[in-house]
This record gives sequence, structure tokens and C-alpha cells, in this order.
Amino acid sequence: MVIRICLISTMFIFFTAVSNKHEGNFNQKRITVIGKAVVMKHYAAVRTDDSVFYFLEGKDDWDDKHLGKRVKVSGRLYIKEWHDAKKSENPEITAIPQQRYGAWKMLKKPRWSLVE
Repeated sequence: MVIRICLISTMFIFFTAVSNKHEGNFNQKRITVIGKAVVMKHYAAVRTDDSVFYFLEGKDDWDDKHLGKRVKVSGRLYIKEWHDAKKSENPEITAIPQQRYGAWKMLKKPRWSLVE
């Protein structure tokens, strides 16, 4: 019985660690970045003065008030890893999705404002 409990606990820890690995590396540190509001790869993003991009999770576009302007954005930083996009298994969908590669700096639960 004790062996069974230890085995189940070990399996739970192992599979939990593996699944978190594929969801992104969470830093959970709240950061604030200042830069230009841009749209890249169907995500709203901030390009800092040293050309580092921070993508805003859950936001596809900026409104006219913010797009192209300097903004200050805060959120919880995590790294989202994109891998090679494959053609859909569905025979009715013939297009290959837009390719996304590498590690993206994402801001979870972002809040933003214009910088004067």
C-alpha cells in the first residue's frame, strides 16, 4: 500500500512537471515596460527602445488612441515557446498556419497607459 502511494505521488509530480514545461516558463514577476505600441503576428506588442518585443496576452490589436504611440505596460512576465507549425490534420483545411518560432516574452494580465 505504501509503495502504491509513493508510486502515484511520483507519477503525479513527473507528469505535472512535464505538462508545465510545454505551457511556457513562468517567471510570475510583475514588470513594467515602456515602448511603442505595435502589432506583430496578430498580437498587440510593445517595442522597447532597444528593440525588444513584449507581447500582450489576450490582446490582438491596439485601438487608434494607442497604436504607434509610447505606452507603459505592466504585467506578469512569462516566456512562450513557439515551435514549427504543421499542416492541419483536417483534410478540409489546406492552408498552413502562419509560422511562429522561438521564445516570446509575453505579459499576462497586461495593463497599459499612454506615456506623455
